[in-house]
Amino acid sequence: MTTFTNSRSSAIMVSIVGDVTLNSLRDALIGKKPDHTHLTGGWASVDDTATNIGVRNVAPPLSDPDILPETGAYPRRLAARFYFFRTNKQLRASFPDSEQEHHYVDAFDMYVNESPAGHLVALLSSRTANAAGRLIKALREAVTEIDESGRVEIDGGDLAFSADLFFWLIVRSRDNRQLDGDTSVDAVLAVNGQDSVSRTTLLSDGVDFSRPALLVAVAEIEQLGPLRVALRDSALSAKVTADIWSSGVFSVLKGETHYSDTVDSPELRLQSVQDFAYELLPKLILTYATDASWDDDRRESEIHDAARVIVERYLTRYPAVRSARDE
Repeated sequence: MTTFTNSRSSAIMVSIVGDVTLNSLRDALIGKKPDHTHLTGGWASVDDTATNIGVRNVAPPLSDPDILPETGAYPRRLAARFYFFRTNKQLRASFPDSEQEHHYVDAFDMYVNESPAGHLVALLSSRTANAAGRLIKALREAVTEIDESGRVEIDGGDLAFSADLFFWLIVRSRDNRQLDGDTSVDAVLAVNGQDSVSRTTLLSDGVDFSRPALLVAVAEIEQLGPLRVALRDSALSAKVTADIWSSGVFSVLKGETHYSDTVDSPELRLQSVQDFAYELLPKLILTYATDASWDDDRRESEIHDAARVIVERYLTRYPAVRSARDE
């Protein structure tokens, strides 16, 4: 199951470009219901009541996608679930005489809102576009039904950002964890890195400048990211932990995400995804984009400082090397 109420809720944002509105898209989706007889996918609401997800030889529930009102940081948005049918070799061997018998129900969720850029963006319940191929294909069919020249672009939408944000965030978590009056960086928990020849490394169990591995990564690695971060927000009474990619992808981690006095539930998982997509991650991106102190000179200075500290660390640890160098 790949809906937003999963225990590990992943999302990718895409852009919908064309003469398409929330209302026209909803109307198009309503006309495409899932069909168990012909095993064709279709659209419904995101209601989790009796979804039949994972159940063999049944139809998903029939319902209509909803347009939800703007609420706090959440924009006005179209909420829809795309139901489809899967099979596998074992089921086909066990039930060879009926297509319906060896198919089971699966689904993706989608939330669509209007971007400040003027077009629609869609949040899809998948970490990659490839994994969400059926959903994106069905969305493209609905979009082109409304506007023949309309298209769905795998561009990260409003949640895409420069990979430089990862380096900035590690420095920011050292110098000033507060993003605004409500939100702060609780911790940078892990970060990947890639050098100039595409070799990768992973720093986990906390990322800070006291760790030689981070100093080496800053000094030598061509690009940092993706990254795992925990953000704490007093207005939400929450700590939300997520893996983030610069391509508009994130995964909220249920076991490391907590809301005060609230027990984990499907509803809470959905809330954490929306809080991260519509409030916390945009706030992080905006803070990075508007940080006037972070420029090329500052970036270069941080890299040089990391190199200097790591050299001094090992020269101090191995004085014979320092003596040989000074001779």
